[in-house]
Amino acid sequence: MRKLITYLASPLLMGTLGLLLVVGCAMATFIENSLGTQAARVLVYNALWFEVLLILIAVNMLLAV
Repeated sequence: MRKLITYLASPLLMGTLGLLLVVGCAMATFIENSLGTQAARVLVYNALWFEVLLILIAVNMLLAV
């Protein structure tokens, strides 16, 4: 359990999650420009993977304090 908490609080995980967030937002921007706002909302912003990513970022920030 201690190893999991240490991993979730690591700066390496924060960097990786931050990079994934940037890629996801960039992808949403391109989708929005070509397919519209609703498509970006459905494919990225309301997608389960994006919500999990945001939750992991929040957990990482809370544990890193």
